[in-house]
Order: sequence, then C-alpha cells, then structure tokens
Amino acid sequence: MNNPRRSRRRLVLAIVITFAIVAVFAVRLVDIQLVRADQLNKDSLQKRAIAVTTYAPRGQIVDANGVVLADSVTRFDVTASPRLVDNFTRTAVDKTKTTVTVQDAANQIATITKQDPAAVMQSLTKNRTSDYAVVTQAVDTATMRAVKKLAIPWIYFQSHPKRTYPDGSVAGNLVGFVGTDGPQNGLEKTQNQCLASTNGTSTYERGADGVQIPGSTVTTKQAKPGGTVTLTIDSDLQWFVQQAIAEQATAIGAQSATAIVVRVKDGALLAVADWPSVDPNNVNATASTGGALGSKAFSDYYEPGSTMKALTASILIDSGAATPTTQVTVPSAWTSPEGHTIHDATGHPTERLTLTGVLQQSSNVGISQLAVKAP
Repeated sequence: MNNPRRSRRRLVLAIVITFAIVAVFAVRLVDIQLVRADQLNKDSLQKRAIAVTTYAPRGQIVDANGVVLADSVTRFDVTASPRLVDNFTRTAVDKTKTTVTVQDAANQIATITKQDPAAVMQSLTKNRTSDYAVVTQAVDTATMRAVKKLAIPWIYFQSHPKRTYPDGSVAGNLVGFVGTDGPQNGLEKTQNQCLASTNGTSTYERGADGVQIPGSTVTTKQAKPGGTVTLTIDSDLQWFVQQAIAEQATAIGAQSATAIVVRVKDGALLAVADWPSVDPNNVNATASTGGALGSKAFSDYYEPGSTMKALTASILIDSGAATPTTQVTVPSAWTSPEGHTIHDATGHPTERLTLTGVLQQSSNVGISQLAVKAP
C-alpha cells in the first residue's frame, strides 16, 4: 500500500524540478532574446552577410561625331568559397542526378576558362578555411555564362568594368590609357576628374550552403558612372593623318613625326597625329619598342618660326600683297627696316624665289622680306 505522505513529497519534488527547468529555460530565453539580442543578431549577420563592391563604368571619350574612342565593357571575376568547396549533386534536365567531385568541377571550369586544371584545383583548395578565392579574372560575358551553367554551388561571379579602345591606335597617343594603377597617360589622365566613376557597395545574405538568399540584397552606397569627354577630333581625319605621316616618316627615316590639323575659324583641333602610334589596348607592344606612350604634339617643344611662315603667307595672299608666284631676291642674311638682322638656317648664295619657293625652302629671310609688304 502506497504511503500518501511519500506520494505527496514525490509530487512536490517533481513540480519543483519542473519549475526549476522552466525557470532555467526562461532565463536563457530572456538572455538570448532580450539581453544579448542585438549582439547575437549582429554576429549572426556578419557570418551570413556578404559585402559586394558595385562597380560603376568609367566615362567614355568620344570624337566630335560621337564615335567612341574609349569605353568600358563588363568583365567578370570567377571566385569561390573554399570553405564550402565539396562534392555536390547536379540534376540534369531529365531529372537524373549525378555526383560531381571537386576535381570534376575544376576540370570543367578549366575547359571553359582555358586554364590549367591543376591551377584551378589549387585556387579551390589552397586555403579551405577561407571564404574567398579567385579562380580567374576578367572573363567575358559568354565565358561567365558557360561557367554559371555548370551550376556549381560554391562558385560566384563579381562583375567590374574593363577599359577598351574600339578604334585601337586611332588617336591612341592623344586618348592615353588606363593601367592597373589607374589612368597613365593622355586624356585618360588629364580628364580623369570627369571620366572617373565612383563605385558603390551592397550586401546580401547567404544560407549555410553558400547560395544567395533571394531578396536579401541591400544597397549601402549607390554607384556613380563617370562623365563623357567629347573631343573636337574627327576620327576619320585622324586616321588619315596618322597614315600620311607614318608613310612620310618611314620614307625619310624619321624617328618620330607629329601633325596637327586646325579648323581656322574657331581653332578646333580636328586631328592630332603622332607616329609611332600607340594602341591603348596593347601598350606593352609600344613600350617594348621604345615608342612614346603620350602625344609628342603636346609634350615636345618646337620653335614657332616655321609655323608662322605659313600664317604669314596666308595673310599676304588674303590681303592681295602677294600671290604664290610673287618673286623675291633672297640673300643669306637681311636687315629689316627696323634694323634687325635675319639669317636663314644655313648659308647660301643669293637666290630668286617665289612665295611658294620661300615656303618650300623655309626661308626666314624671304618670308620676312615679303612680310614688310603686308598692309
């Protein structure tokens, strides 16, 4: 026969133990949900939130007709989370399932990106505690889509702009180029304040399998594209002038050549040509030959005398003071009415030259003699 008093003690003990257990859980729950809620949420977010740079395109450089001389195209870095790298199951269209090993995945990626499978495998397994590793960089959209089609759960893609120059060496010395350390030469450098873009940032959350949680992306800083620089250069004329000076410079064995075409009515530069020309898409090829990477038309200095002869001849013809066939007797040296003695570059006997001949011989004396006749 049960003792009623002992039964009551057992019941009381069970109730006390139950209340104690509930109290422990209640205290723990209050601690997690109230006391340490903010810190725990922050720690949890840091473990599942992934920060991503949102790249903005650099501005374009275009000619007077809108032809693009410098542009940005989207390229992709293929990255991985080595911590999550493991064999996985791939489901085909017909619902059949296939186990894909890490080595199989590395081989498939390498086939598409044209890499050594061993190099891909090393990037995936070198640091198995890391959350980030670069498999390959700057692949085009078609390559990115082919890798993405493999449906490898621990492979990710980061997009960023890459500089390209559609017309190659046309105005290449003038446009300049962008290197790994930023703008290096030409308008890319001098107009960088306008062309430069501002990258943004965003974060997204991912699950334990490394897959991005839909709708979890939050933009923390908006990306801002660069501005457009419009030149007075005509790219067709620029091409023609570059070809012309290249042919002439090669014919006379010159080390370099420059030519500038100016629209007289407003001073606009229609062409600024340099030879040898640099292709901004392949700067190393020019650098290896010792060629100039910038524009000698702006960086090198020339005496302006011979340039003024053509201008003086234009004034003489325009005013009617001379014609292309006007003759003048040209000694090696001549004293102007103001008492200044002018010499030609090299000594020579007294010659009879036309205005055309003065320009052809680049005679300082001849053009000065004719200039005194200008109104």
